[in-house]
Amino acid sequence: MNEFEIVNKQLPEIEFKGYEEIKKQLEEDVSKYQNYLVTEDTLDFDTKLRAELNKKAKAIDDKRKEVEALISAPIKEFKNKCDVLKNLYVEVSKNIDTQIKKFEELRKEEKRKEVEKIIDKISNDMNLEDKYKSQLEFDERYLNKTYNISDIEKDLTEKVELLLEKQKEEKANIEAIRKQVDIVNQNTKVKLDSEDFIQKLNYIPFQDIILEIIEKSKKIEIQEKNIQLEQDPIANTINIPKVEIKDDEDIFEFKLKIVGTKSQLITLRKFMEQNKINYEKIGD
Repeated sequence: MNEFEIVNKQLPEIEFKGYEEIKKQLEEDVSKYQNYLVTEDTLDFDTKLRAELNKKAKAIDDKRKEVEALISAPIKEFKNKCDVLKNLYVEVSKNIDTQIKKFEELRKEEKRKEVEKIIDKISNDMNLEDKYKSQLEFDERYLNKTYNISDIEKDLTEKVELLLEKQKEEKANIEAIRKQVDIVNQNTKVKLDSEDFIQKLNYIPFQDIILEIIEKSKKIEIQEKNIQLEQDPIANTINIPKVEIKDDEDIFEFKLKIVGTKSQLITLRKFMEQNKINYEKIGD
């Protein structure tokens, strides 16, 4: 390529004739307005004065633009010529760049497939289930030329080990839920389904699920005991006396521990219900 040859590189010079005299004249002209005070009486005059001052300032700025445009014209022409020459290389470079990027995409796609095979192998060898394998993040940095296969394998192995801990913890939690449900079901006629609670592991902490199982089992036991008492043939034959309650009687509260046979407890409960005595179960 031939080197640029600039025939005339002389920088532009601008001679501002009479600059100091003009500057001195303007400073004298504006000095009388430095501490100028606008009043309501002089407002009309002051408005015209402002317009006149702005007009003079604009005239100076317009002249500056005129001279700048004249001086910069050769620079703009030179820039345009350089851009034309530069773009001859840029267009060719773009075409080559497009083709290079196609090969780069093919290389990345081949490496992506290779990394996916590595993911499958490590996951299978370490017995990582699909649920947790889907959580294995594909780091796009793996596709860089500088990221070699051995480093990728090391990074993936570490990630799989972390997911295996979660998988192991989930299996332990599932087993614990099933055991807890089995214990409950041994003591009740209404059976809980462990799968209903296992599904909640996706959005509820394990300990909260265990507490929910225990609470439900207590409610079931109470319901079944109440049903059993109501169905007792002996208790149903007992005549419960009704006590007359006066409106002005005081109300008292006692905490009692009641011990008796099934029929006695049924009789006591019916007595309290018929006579509108409030009660609640405090413990088992």
